[in-house]
Amino acid sequence: MKQFTPSKSYIRVAIGTPLIQLGNIEANRDAIASLYNKASKNNTSLVVFPELCITGYSIGDLLQSSSLLNRTEDALMHLASLTNDANSAMIVGLPLRMNNALYNCSAFLADGEVKGIVPKMNLPTYKEFYEKRWFQIWDEQPTTTKIGNQVIPFGSVLFALDGVNIGIEICEDVWVARPPSESLIARGAQIICNPSASPEMVTKADYRRQLIANTSARLVCGYIYAGADPSESTMDTVMSGHGLIYQMGRLLAERPPFSSDEQRLLEADIDIDHIINDRLHDNNFPNDAMSEPI
Repeated sequence: MKQFTPSKSYIRVAIGTPLIQLGNIEANRDAIASLYNKASKNNTSLVVFPELCITGYSIGDLLQSSSLLNRTEDALMHLASLTNDANSAMIVGLPLRMNNALYNCSAFLADGEVKGIVPKMNLPTYKEFYEKRWFQIWDEQPTTTKIGNQVIPFGSVLFALDGVNIGIEICEDVWVARPPSESLIARGAQIICNPSASPEMVTKADYRRQLIANTSARLVCGYIYAGADPSESTMDTVMSGHGLIYQMGRLLAERPPFSSDEQRLLEADIDIDHIINDRLHDNNFPNDAMSEPI
């Protein structure tokens, strides 16, 4: 895959926050595509979109509609085709069937293909959350799934992008005591991406900043947090579109909660050489490479 970076050391990343129409797969697909194309023209290597952005997070029992899930897979393959011969990859969120179960997933798209799919490992079912009503938890070894004729890696896999190792954890995964990012970092991830749909409440934005800052500092990594847009809000939850890009505890860029419609693309350059250098100087840093990134 041909990727552009501003210099040898940096990789340009972005958060896309599309306006969501709940359950309108085609409209969401087009909103994602529009932001992706804009970022690609800016020579961005990776664009991260929010959790379940193809369908919308807040659609409830519509997640069990076979028609909706079929259209979601079609939209995913269409978005993958946009990355063919492009200089940008993207990560998008979607519900995905595999065998007898439905999973809350994020897909890594590049080179015109779905390179891999990562399922959410920690499902919140407390307060305003009901995810175990629809989804199953994935805690198995990596395997493969099939969409159309394409066989796709499925599980907690790493992705190689322009020589940079990318890991994915989804929303609740970063809030738990033992987040998947710890294992991903030990296996070589230098950037963690978090497609999220975390509702707002008083002081939560401040806590979210502290959480992502501390995670990126402790794990010596870049961290991209992409929150769901206010168009996902319901009578029970308020989404804000909060976006954060950190590097090793330092804020590189932020899309503040409830930003205007004109601020739907947030970009920053992450210094990979700086991350690698700091890890080499820490002789306690974990090293548990199990397989090559895909």
